[in-house]
Amino acid sequence: MATLVPVYNYYVWIEIIGKKWWWFALMFVPFINIFMIMLMIVETVKCYKKNSLVNGAGCYFFLMHTFPGSGWHLQKHIQNPPSCQNIRSQLQGEWIDAIIFAVVAASIIRIFMVEAYVIPTSSMEKSLLVGDYLFVSKLSYGPKIPTTPLAFPFVHHTMPLTKYTKSYVEWIKWPFYRFPGFTSIKNNDVVVFNYPDGDTVSLKVQNQSYYGLVRELGRERVWNDKYNFGDIVARPVDKRENYIKRCIGIPGDNLEIKDQVVYINGKHQNFLKMRNINIVLRLTAPISIQSA
Repeated sequence: MATLVPVYNYYVWIEIIGKKWWWFALMFVPFINIFMIMLMIVETVKCYKKNSLVNGAGCYFFLMHTFPGSGWHLQKHIQNPPSCQNIRSQLQGEWIDAIIFAVVAASIIRIFMVEAYVIPTSSMEKSLLVGDYLFVSKLSYGPKIPTTPLAFPFVHHTMPLTKYTKSYVEWIKWPFYRFPGFTSIKNNDVVVFNYPDGDTVSLKVQNQSYYGLVRELGRERVWNDKYNFGDIVARPVDKRENYIKRCIGIPGDNLEIKDQVVYINGKHQNFLKMRNINIVLRLTAPISIQSA
């Protein structure tokens, strides 16, 4: 029973600040619960008549000073949550709560359930065209925890309206972890994955492989020629470019290429048939590859 005390602590906290049940439910969602705690801290400070943006920012950056300072004169400053609602108009409060809920809900859906992707290359042209939009299920193979949790919402690795500004910070980095999925990768499934070669990029020529540039031109030139190549940036796994490809071979398969025709386990493959689009980030275990 002692292990339930921290859980009950958050329940009581949400009751004190007068929030609804779904706030408590979101505390069980990884990554999202961090933002929920931040919001709960802000709502708690409002009970001490500190409602400005400066006070809200102070909760995030100077938490260890803001909380003790707010509760120093408890009986004099504390007020019930219903009284806090009178400080701002009801309409304004509803809009703020709606926006917060929308951002949190959309973040949960995007990170753990479904995300939109764009076809970046022409290698799938017989099935998908460059620029096509896909809604990809992350539940099929299991959603993963973001490696860089502190990031601008709804963007990938670059801030909107900029060319090179990072949309994330690496002050906090979590290890790679994937939740169990509902299925496994099958032959001819179309999958979305983080491009392994994209762990390092030259910002001015991101459409070219950094390792290919180094092999062709030499590392010294690529790193020193800022005019043509820009800065060299190493990206975490969740911020690498997303690629869409068809998985023709899985671990244990025998893959053969005869006269430019692909055979899997001795059977000719028909790549015009598409299956459901799922997401995968990496495959393990080798496959046997032969060429004739």
